[in-house]
Amino acid sequence: MGPNPSLERGPPPAWHLAREALAVIIRFAGQAPFRLRPLSSNVSRHLRISPCTPPAQMPPATPSFRSVLWVDDNPSNNTIAADYLAAIQTSVTKVHSTRQALAQLRVRSFDAIISDMGRWEGQYEGYVLLDEVRRQGMQTPFFIFAAGGGEPQHRKQAHERGANGSTNSMEELLDMVQRVFFS
Repeated sequence: MGPNPSLERGPPPAWHLAREALAVIIRFAGQAPFRLRPLSSNVSRHLRISPCTPPAQMPPATPSFRSVLWVDDNPSNNTIAADYLAAIQTSVTKVHSTRQALAQLRVRSFDAIISDMGRWEGQYEGYVLLDEVRRQGMQTPFFIFAAGGGEPQHRKQAHERGANGSTNSMEELLDMVQRVFFS
């Protein structure tokens, strides 16, 4: 089957992008009950995503759910990644602030924490949360997912503060989280 000529005329409508993105998430989580056609190069270019781990290499998910605390004052930016985590049997609790994150951590434990860096609370709020989590003795895997998170100086500083990883790439973030879950 050749490329869809209607997609080559420009960016596809938002609903089409969302449908295609969900198809990728389902396909790479190994949950597709039907044959999905490959993404066109135009859709892939506009989504800027690629599979994190090919299905043949993905370890089987266990029946028990894992849990992630995701701290971001703009959670709609993380919908695709959160949907992917749900597809590999991971519950995602979304909060908007460091205060809300610490409140959640007082009442339950999580298998991983993902935080953006700058929030309305402050430019380096991701580090504020990381420092407090480590100060309280929690060794929960902690990942920074932020615009500058992939830069070498940010990776180094995050590691020095006790983060398990720092990135600006959704693909890399999901790979890091999966490595923690399946190792």
